[in-house]
Amino acid sequence: MGRGYAWLDTGTHESLHHAANFIQTLQERQDLKIGCIEEIAYNQGYIDSFQLRQLAKPMAKSCYGRYVMNLLEDEYKIDTPQLNNGSLIGAVISTVLDQKRV
Repeated sequence: MGRGYAWLDTGTHESLHHAANFIQTLQERQDLKIGCIEEIAYNQGYIDSFQLRQLAKPMAKSCYGRYVMNLLEDEYKIDTPQLNNGSLIGAVISTVLDQKRV
C-alpha cells in the first residue's frame, strides 16, 4: 500500500473498536463521509446530479441524507482514485488523507 492508505485490522473486538474510532475521527475532522457510495458514484461519473438528488431525497431527514444533498448544494466534489482492486474503503481513506494535506 502506498502513502495515504490505512490498513484497518478488524479481527478482534478491540481492533474493530480502534478502526471505528479512526473512521469517526477522520469523518469529524474532515467533514467527509467514509464509504459514501453515492458520493463516490457521483465523483466517478457513474451518476449525474439528478440521480444523486433522487438517491438523497428519501434520506433527507438524516445526517447522511443531508450530507449527500450538500454535495450538490456546495458543488463540493473530491477526486476519488480509480478503484482497480475493489479497495473502496482504502481509496476513500486515501482521498480523505490527501485532502487533509492540502
